[in-house]
Amino acid sequence: VPFHTVYIHATILDGQGERMSKSKGNGVDPVDLIDKYGADAMRFSLAYLTTGMQDIRMPVKKEKLPTGREVNTSERFEIGRNLCTKLWNAARLVFMNLGEGFAAQPLDFAPLAREDRWILTRLDAAVAEVAADLEGYQFAEAAQALYRVFWNDFCDWYLEWIKPRIKSGGRSADEARQV
Repeated sequence: VPFHTVYIHATILDGQGERMSKSKGNGVDPVDLIDKYGADAMRFSLAYLTTGMQDIRMPVKKEKLPTGREVNTSERFEIGRNLCTKLWNAARLVFMNLGEGFAAQPLDFAPLAREDRWILTRLDAAVAEVAADLEGYQFAEAAQALYRVFWNDFCDWYLEWIKPRIKSGGRSADEARQV
């Protein structure tokens, strides 16, 4: 048996609904996309856009690179690039506020601040959702769940809630750093 599991994915079409093709000149080269958006952004965007058996429309535009070469790109990959940028900025903020000699310690959930318990609960729910989506080959749903918990819950809410705690210092700041 050559394969135990086969995943049939959507067809990627251009903005007019035609199959991408080198001979038609309406396709995108993954190497060009990696050069413009980055490999992680391209991979995330493809997973994010792959919904069920629906075809994916990807408007293609010509872009001239600094080298003078003209390539096809698509703005649909900006969601992945923006997420990677957000990941980078959030990681920088976290690492800048951990302080020297930081070592993670086990935490008791009950006495934590409400926002700490909330984000840990959201993370736990997201882990379960993503695991179930991946087991069911629902890659877009898994990517979207990761996006929501990271961008909406962690960055938009949790990091903003804990910034004053981190600056004030003390036990509350240490707990926020641990979380």
